[in-house]
Amino acid sequence: KAGAKATVVMPLDAPQSKLEATEANAATIVRYDRLKEIREEIARRIAEETGAITIPPYDHPWTIAGQGTAALELLEDIPDLDAMIAPIGGGGLMSGCALIAHEIKPSIRLFGAEPEEARDTWLSLQKGERVEIPTPATIADGLRATSPGAITFPILKKHLEGVLLVTEE
Repeated sequence: KAGAKATVVMPLDAPQSKLEATEANAATIVRYDRLKEIREEIARRIAEETGAITIPPYDHPWTIAGQGTAALELLEDIPDLDAMIAPIGGGGLMSGCALIAHEIKPSIRLFGAEPEEARDTWLSLQKGERVEIPTPATIADGLRATSPGAITFPILKKHLEGVLLVTEE
């Protein structure tokens, strides 16, 4: 919409709807095999070759701040909200929401939600440090991170009461 060029590194198994929406916004798509390749390395190489700026999907302060606007809007609409649950992939959305929600309403209870098959954050919180899991087989495509982010995990650890696990069903 801003007229800026964008290249999006997407896994080969990304849902068709995500591919179509990305293409509809005139982005260039670079596909990769999430089981054999590392997205961050591909993005870094593209940035070096083209002079582009890399914007990580979750583990960056700008991404976290942008994702947190969801909680800001929700609390503007429902100021007496007493609890909030958000899905956790790499942790950007929940980190942003947690920071904003606790700033606006310190008493709000915060929970993350993860697929049972993609419970890297749940396991990490149990252990007290980031845990890496194999690429999870879940229909929740946006929640297939293998480890919480280096920036997001301390935020989640500080702000969440817990993570709820959800079955594929």
